[in-house]
Amino acid sequence: MTQETFIVTEKILKDLFVGTTVEIKNNVCLRHPNHGTYHRGNQLLCRGCNQRIVNLSGKTTAAQGNNYIKKVREKSTALEAKQKSAEKKRARSIEQLAQPYIDVGLAKPFAMAIARGTEIEDVMALWESKWWKQYDPEDILICSVLDGTISESEGKWLNTVRSDHEDLTLACIRGECTMDWAKALMKAGFKGQQAAVKAALDGGIPELIARIQRFEVEKKLLPPALVDAQARKKAQAEAQKSTTTRFVVPMDFFEGKNHSQRKELAMRIDLVGRSKWNQKQYEDALKNAYRAYYRHFMDGATMPKDKTKLLQLQKKAGSKGSKSTTIKELQSIVWDNLRWLGLIKELKIIK
Repeated sequence: MTQETFIVTEKILKDLFVGTTVEIKNNVCLRHPNHGTYHRGNQLLCRGCNQRIVNLSGKTTAAQGNNYIKKVREKSTALEAKQKSAEKKRARSIEQLAQPYIDVGLAKPFAMAIARGTEIEDVMALWESKWWKQYDPEDILICSVLDGTISESEGKWLNTVRSDHEDLTLACIRGECTMDWAKALMKAGFKGQQAAVKAALDGGIPELIARIQRFEVEKKLLPPALVDAQARKKAQAEAQKSTTTRFVVPMDFFEGKNHSQRKELAMRIDLVGRSKWNQKQYEDALKNAYRAYYRHFMDGATMPKDKTKLLQLQKKAGSKGSKSTTIKELQSIVWDNLRWLGLIKELKIIK
């Protein structure tokens, strides 16, 4: 713990301690400490004055806070010294375990890895292979094998792609993607495509990236995007929420209308399911229908001439419409609904 770190911790501790209400349980009468006590119900009484013995309470002072911090500092210093001593002993112990291997020619990082408990076969397989010798023993790829982060065979494979894809190598070492994912990406056709690999590591969909970059891949071998579909949809929804200005449909048409009038209106535009509605449901359904028609016609859109689009509009509005109804009949229903909702005049809709 550094001096700077302790100063911050000390202030926090002092702020928490000073002014805290402390209650001390009292078992004797302060005026008659030698007279003894007895119980009456749940109360403790003094035999000398027959008064209830109350617990003492009060707030801690700044002076008590300073004394408390002093004791914390003493204990922290002692604990830190103990930890440092233990670390030095452990380091000496590891060096002692590694020294016999160093003495017979094993490089120190390899010997230390064995002493720390890394799988001996991985360490020795790396030492006996030729591929690692192009690197310094302190290189991140070599150290990752020596500290057990990846196996020697995984390190050997990463060495084959590292020259073109350093970012992929580091992502595997840091656990940002799995080795299986990286191997599938390379095998599917991404090897040598540096920009495409970076895009995939950033969460892009591999198949879409390959299509944009116009290079051939084996689709069956492609791994999934690192960003899963659920997280992608959430991010897209958040982005849309933050960048899209939502148009609020004015609801002045409904001001002053009572429940009977709304019920009559729902019947006129033939809203589906209204027989079981309560007052609030009538209001919400009517506003939904108004909103659906308003949004469709507000920018000068004309009456749909396609049956599918007419049925979709009716479905959004919650009004009746079936495939057996002719286009002309559906258009007539929509027009009547617009008239009942006052939207023909409001939006200046031309038939």
